[in-house]
Amino acid sequence: MDLQTPIHKIPSFVNQLSVQKNSIEIQIAIKKEQYQIIIKECKTVANELKEFREKRHLLYKLNYLQQLLDNQNRTLDLVSKESCDLAKENDHLKAILAKDKINQYEFTEANKKLLSLSEDNKPLDKKEIADIVYEIYHYPSDHIDIIKTMRQWRKRRQEQEQQELQQQQQYDKIELNSNF
Repeated sequence: MDLQTPIHKIPSFVNQLSVQKNSIEIQIAIKKEQYQIIIKECKTVANELKEFREKRHLLYKLNYLQQLLDNQNRTLDLVSKESCDLAKENDHLKAILAKDKINQYEFTEANKKLLSLSEDNKPLDKKEIADIVYEIYHYPSDHIDIIKTMRQWRKRRQEQEQQELQQQQQYDKIELNSNF
């Protein structure tokens, strides 16, 4: 009477309640498994947190070492780039000096002048010029006197070329006027 169910429907009602009970028991079992998994995860996280706290003092050292490594890598990158640039420049100089564009007349004249200035009978060649250029290029602070002399020579040469150009322009102007 409390269930307000007729007697002939009680077996089906009991079956229905039994099915609900089984379903609830299955849900309870699933929740217990999930609870056990969560408990294990919490224990794992708690252990990891405990280990982290024990080793936290190493974190500062690790960060410091990471910064040091980053700085060293940046320095290595810069040095590698500079080394590559120097190698390219060196190859470029070698290529320039290896070409046969140096006039033989210039070698002959240079050797004559060298003989008159010193007792050294060794003739000048491309290899020696390449070595001299290499030395000046890589150690300019040791050869300031040569650089100064070369600058003066270049300035005089440019002035001469400028004068020759002006003379040629004047000559062309005079020739043009005389043709009219």
